[in-house]
Amino acid sequence: PGAPRPYYGLSMPQIYADLHTPLLFGMDLRMGHFYSQVGYESVMPLENFFYTHTMSRMYGQPFTHTGIVASMSPAEKFDMSLGITRGWDNWEDDSEGDLSITGGLSFSLEESTFSINFHTGDDFIGMDNGGNPLIGNVTLVTLNYSKNLTENLAYALSADIGHGDAMQGNTV
Repeated sequence: PGAPRPYYGLSMPQIYADLHTPLLFGMDLRMGHFYSQVGYESVMPLENFFYTHTMSRMYGQPFTHTGIVASMSPAEKFDMSLGITRGWDNWEDDSEGDLSITGGLSFSLEESTFSINFHTGDDFIGMDNGGNPLIGNVTLVTLNYSKNLTENLAYALSADIGHGDAMQGNTV
């Protein structure tokens, strides 16, 4: 048989190092291959409301990133992060060498938590008819709100807005 297709590679869910520094309010650095902070749901099913994932999690959000993310808490109940990644679900460098930016803000008020997370940059968006990779900008912003109604009952609302260069609707 022939060689494996070019998009097959190593599948490692997470492998990263965390470093806590005394810089900038106790900045934490995460370096390696890690789960995405974009979206409300976690890749791990036991950390979600339901064991299964929503359609937006399966088809509209990244699962993992490879890169470095700095996070800090400059005030009580306020968190922020910013980092550079290799794009959506990439383990190794691609031939284009494109980098993406990710980050977010989160704050809590009494029983409510608000967050906004984003990921943007050039990424693999498909293959052309000649088998060559297509690269284009993919941007995703996620807004999350959650509120603890009782000790055992919580409400969550999540909204995504995104754009991808090759993701416009097809017209005939």
